[in-house]
Amino acid sequence: MKVALISSWYDAYGEAKYGDRLGILYLAGYLEQNGVEVEVVDALWDNLSPQELEKVIIKSKPNLVGVSCYVGSRFEDFKVVQLVKKINPAIITVMGGPQATATAEDTLTHLPELDFIILGEGEVTLLELCRTIEKKARNFEDIQGIAYLKNKIFVQNPHREFIPDLDSLPLPARHLHPKYKSLDPARMFYVDNSVGIYNEKFSTVQVMASRGCPYNCWFCSTTQFWRNRTRFRSVNNVMQELESLKRLYNVSAINFADDTFNINPSFLFSLCEAMIEKKLGFKWQCNFRANESATKDILIKMKEAGCTGIRMGVESGSPRILKQVKGITKEQVRKIVNWCEEIGLGRRLNFIINFPGETIQEAKQTVGFAKEFGEPYLVNPLVIYPGTYVEAVAKKNGCLPEGFSWADPKPNLKYVLPGRITDIPMFVDSIPFRQVTDLIFRIESERKVFFSISKRIKEVFRSIHSVADLMKVFSAANFIYLLTYFKFRLFRLLRKK
Repeated sequence: MKVALISSWYDAYGEAKYGDRLGILYLAGYLEQNGVEVEVVDALWDNLSPQELEKVIIKSKPNLVGVSCYVGSRFEDFKVVQLVKKINPAIITVMGGPQATATAEDTLTHLPELDFIILGEGEVTLLELCRTIEKKARNFEDIQGIAYLKNKIFVQNPHREFIPDLDSLPLPARHLHPKYKSLDPARMFYVDNSVGIYNEKFSTVQVMASRGCPYNCWFCSTTQFWRNRTRFRSVNNVMQELESLKRLYNVSAINFADDTFNINPSFLFSLCEAMIEKKLGFKWQCNFRANESATKDILIKMKEAGCTGIRMGVESGSPRILKQVKGITKEQVRKIVNWCEEIGLGRRLNFIINFPGETIQEAKQTVGFAKEFGEPYLVNPLVIYPGTYVEAVAKKNGCLPEGFSWADPKPNLKYVLPGRITDIPMFVDSIPFRQVTDLIFRIESERKVFFSISKRIKEVFRSIHSVADLMKVFSAANFIYLLTYFKFRLFRLLRKK
């Protein structure tokens, strides 16, 4: 039995090429540990065209191909599945990931080339599916955690219980990824401006010390994927991975990819102490939440352990929306930012505008709150992910058209993120789309640190590879974006005169 695990060549934001494919690498490690031959193919990292990927698959001769599926890359992920069946219809095709899990019936119904979807955590489920296929058995109804079509009827088996002990999993199979085979310094590092530390090289290596998140943010698909469960690896297990990264690959910096790194303060404190004791010298970043467990002492300990910056989802400057969406206060955010400045810890704050029921005054409160702290910060319009509360509201208020399908390549989306070629729908409710676009444009046009509007427009046109892409560029959303751009350019010219 041979399995090829593939990530597609799509990168909506120009960032995915930097990070590890931890989901695929954990699956590969688990299969390899249990005697299954595995190959990892990263089409984006290797810059493979569809024709080149086809040659790789033909040479690999897999019995089963697994493809990760995310909302922003879903149509390119679908193309990988279709390519596999074109090469050899006998190859079993499997999809997993947040998008596939949240839209299992929709995806299987619209993608006949797909045989199975793995729901949620995939290691044990994928191995059992491989064993069943290897035996040429057809008792798929006995495999927990999969969905499939039987005689064109959708079948979803009961969810599999989560792995109780994450330490029982092998470390991610990085040795199978081309990034860790080449160790090209030019691609292992990049200049990261995201948390206020400029012109400094950072490793692209990602580590996860936990899985899941206990919170219920309206816009986040993590809640649905992990079913509000959070589990932690032991400190010793995480340290084993860090030591192996230093020993095998001479890694000097990492990015903790946990959804919220400070959920468990005692675990975080113990991990920091272990990192200090081992003197591995890592620089690292993480996702941080403003809550009761966020203290100055823990930030001091994090910096002592090598932390150079935190990313914090503040989301709103409206006290009402902050309470509803995040359950935090503006004062909690201010405290953490002040502590970071006192300690000398980098930070980036992320904000979102146009939540359900949000007014233009509340959106302007958010912009004002972001500016209160100064750079670096990001303000983005709210987008829709499947399985979230925001999606339910979008269906109810007509933001998503009637009969909308996440798997239909021509879904006739009303709104998409302006200034990008993307298939991620944008949420619009109380504030009209034109006002949202205008507000976002005002923010970006005032800031020179991260954004060049004219550069973004040039990049959009350079990224046109098909008629479908061309149609997205000339969608109503991007047309309004371009009109707004030229309006601001004209305003600047007149002001100079």
